[in-house]
Amino acid sequence: MKPSLCLSIVLVVASAACADADPERGDARVVPADWRHTPDFLAAYKPLQEGEHKVTDPVSGLALRPNDEWSLAWKEHPDARIARRTNNRGFSEDAPTPVDFDGERVLVLGDSHTEGVVRNDESFANVLERLLAQEPGAPAVDVLNAGVGYTGPRLYLGMLRKHLDLEPDLVVATLFTGNDFWNDLWASYLSRSESAPAPGAEYFERLTAAQELWSAACWQGVNQIVRFRRFPEEREASLRAVVASFEAMQALCDERGARFLAVVLPTKFDTDSDLNPPRVSRLMRTLELEPEDLAANARLGDDFVRAMAASGIDCLDTTPVLRADEQPCYWRRDHHLNVHGHARVAEAIASHLRDAR
Repeated sequence: MKPSLCLSIVLVVASAACADADPERGDARVVPADWRHTPDFLAAYKPLQEGEHKVTDPVSGLALRPNDEWSLAWKEHPDARIARRTNNRGFSEDAPTPVDFDGERVLVLGDSHTEGVVRNDESFANVLERLLAQEPGAPAVDVLNAGVGYTGPRLYLGMLRKHLDLEPDLVVATLFTGNDFWNDLWASYLSRSESAPAPGAEYFERLTAAQELWSAACWQGVNQIVRFRRFPEEREASLRAVVASFEAMQALCDERGARFLAVVLPTKFDTDSDLNPPRVSRLMRTLELEPEDLAANARLGDDFVRAMAASGIDCLDTTPVLRADEQPCYWRRDHHLNVHGHARVAEAIASHLRDAR
């Protein structure tokens, strides 16, 4: 997810029940009133999806446009280009998703790291599907990649609600430590019709300069670090907001008899060793950061893991696996998971599920 500096997310719900068209069957599904977003919320997301392959959605807030295809020139990828497509549900899948499936179904939620800056077959959701299918005596398995860039945990909850008719046996929700905390805090502010504290002109001047120096670092973690350094009290508030979103997903899964797994995904700064030290130093000087500040997102991730344990929610932190890997797990270009990183995340999830049996 790449949030704007002044991302406005209005999370207010409609006051009357209404119907939502099923993209696979074409009929109308009754959606509870408090599962839908108001026009104000959808309008807040318009700037994020204009020019992108996304659409606003009354239940999930933002979704990938169904049955869409595009490609990206990408020098770091083995093919130098990444072909992308969505299916009838707007999932990052090459084949259509039917409502009924004779086997075990897994729904994977998350932001752009889950959606993937990779081909569909390279995403950790699809690699996980292949790994689970290889297990001795495994039933047929369908792992669905419902990740959408520009979203956060509260919208992952909306995506789960939108696709409950698929009756997933397992729901995997990925928390990206680099910006999901700020995303949910901003959503929490506006859901209560409150304005977030304004950091002032100097804050934006420094952040703009930092983006010009290294935009990928800013979008994928540093912006959140700077925000919480400016407003320290927001750190705990953001953690509470994220935990509440994950607890709501767990509760919804409990109601439906589905298993729920929270997966923590760290930032490139917290794992890879191919960062340019002089560039890191210039970034820190521009933003007046201390060396210990760069570990702020990792510390938040650790606090989240402890909160999940306290709430009785199954949680997998992929940080140790990615940090121990000798190869970079994120693209240098934009700091999203690379092909190798997706494979390592899939392996970690498969191993966790195997151990939990």
